[in-house]
Amino acid sequence: MMLYFNRVLFYSILFFFSLGMQAQKQWTLEECVRYAQDNNLGIKQSKLQEDNSQLDIDQAIHSRYPNLNGNLNSGINFGRTIDPTTNDFLTQSFLSNNIGINTGVILYDGNRINNTIKQSKINNQAASENTKNEAYELAIQVSSLFLNIVFAEENVRLIQLQKDLAQEQFDNLQKLIKAGVRPQNDKFELEALVAQRNQQLINAINNVSLSKLRLAQSMQLKDQTIEITYDDNVGITTDPDLLDYNLLLEKAVEANPLLRVSSLNLASRKIDEKLAKSTFYPTISVGGNIGSTSSNRALEFTGLESDIIEQTVYIDNNPVQIGFEQNTPIFSDKSYVNQFRDNISYGLGLGVNIPIYNNKRNKVSVEKAKIGIANQEIIHEQLFQQLELNLQQALLEAKNAKATYEASLIAVKAQEAAFENAEKKYKAGSINSFEYVNFNNQWQQAKNNTLIAKYDYLFKIKTIDFYIGKF
Repeated sequence: MMLYFNRVLFYSILFFFSLGMQAQKQWTLEECVRYAQDNNLGIKQSKLQEDNSQLDIDQAIHSRYPNLNGNLNSGINFGRTIDPTTNDFLTQSFLSNNIGINTGVILYDGNRINNTIKQSKINNQAASENTKNEAYELAIQVSSLFLNIVFAEENVRLIQLQKDLAQEQFDNLQKLIKAGVRPQNDKFELEALVAQRNQQLINAINNVSLSKLRLAQSMQLKDQTIEITYDDNVGITTDPDLLDYNLLLEKAVEANPLLRVSSLNLASRKIDEKLAKSTFYPTISVGGNIGSTSSNRALEFTGLESDIIEQTVYIDNNPVQIGFEQNTPIFSDKSYVNQFRDNISYGLGLGVNIPIYNNKRNKVSVEKAKIGIANQEIIHEQLFQQLELNLQQALLEAKNAKATYEASLIAVKAQEAAFENAEKKYKAGSINSFEYVNFNNQWQQAKNNTLIAKYDYLFKIKTIDFYIGKF
């Protein structure tokens, strides 16, 4: 009766719990990984770095083109100052304006611009690969947490079956005790076993909740509850004993984003050396400008004004008035438009900058670039060696996990047979309840070991799949 009540209670809880979860989305592994990658702050930051490196490319390309700048200056002068529009000295204050446009383009700079463009493109590729590496590592993390939930939920089902079996045996023993077939003391071991299974079930359910919380947190999921869906028959499709290490290493090198980032960084460091050497070459540039000036004191000639100037002369000692015609120029304020038109000036220039001695800065830059190359080569070799070690360890662990899993399958069959034999003896009264419980515990422990070995083996295989770019 008690077994029936427990089962009704358990399945009732599951029923109402499932009703509450019907509206909640169930996540597959692929959906979990995709959502985590779309919302991870580290990946978003890497994408911003990628966008920033794209801007560096645009800037480097446009450095080939001529620049174009305009200028506009206004000022007021006091005292004795040269009027820029007439070059005359003035002793009164005046306003002046200058306006102009200038341009320039580099004709030769030791191939610095071309190398900068190449380096910017390489850095952009490295930023892109770094984003992929962030996504790659996050996928491994999310997959591990997802498998933890699968393991935890399967562990709950296993312990529930163990609990039901223990409860059933306890109920049967109660009937035998009431019938006087078995002594009262026989119930204590089974009663303790039922309590132990209850405690294990509570711990297993709590572990499921904790595993789901960790997965939701890793996904940056606002709702900290998550339900997953997966194929109940989670199978292992790769046999580690049939894998060739050299072929695995070749695929892992091709698939590893961090190694690609390192290779691109090495190419970028080599361009650093070329850029440093380009400072020993002259820089040739050509430029031009056009501009004009104006002043509020500027005047312009507008015409002549005729006047008769009379003058007294003496003829035979007699004064005579004689008139002479004289033209006087007329000036008026010159408009700003006319000033800018009339004061336009043009200029063209060719410049050559030849480095002779720069306090050893150029030579030091080249030496530092060489050190940067050597350092990046070491970093690349370290990453490669670490990949080798990780892959060797992953392959060995997968082989060991396979052997452990296969051994656990044999062990659980042996323990199951031993328990079935013990159960017959217990029913026949040839062993006591303590011995029966001991056989039961050994069988259930073998099941637990098999479950642990199965998912450990599965995770080890998935780790190898990730190394070679399979997902």
